[in-house]
Amino acid sequence: MIVYNKMYLKDIVVKKEYFPRARLNEDAIKRYMDLYNLDRIIDPIIVQKEKLILIDGFHRYEAQKRLGREEVEVKLMDIPEAEIFITSMKL
Repeated sequence: MIVYNKMYLKDIVVKKEYFPRARLNEDAIKRYMDLYNLDRIIDPIIVQKEKLILIDGFHRYEAQKRLGREEVEVKLMDIPEAEIFITSMKL
């Protein structure tokens, strides 16, 4: 079950071991920053409900962080922490 919510960016836990890529792509971050500045609708980042761990949206998270956003829209996903990496690979 997925729940939509707003939360403070600072409360989201980012664990690199759950990021399915080797590193962040600067071009992707810049594109997201441009889209956010234009107030375009972008899919919210996905966060694990219990511990607030980032599951999907690492580039969107970083773009909003660089833009100084305090609150962001998220989808809260109710899954166990042991399933985060597998889930992030599927999204």
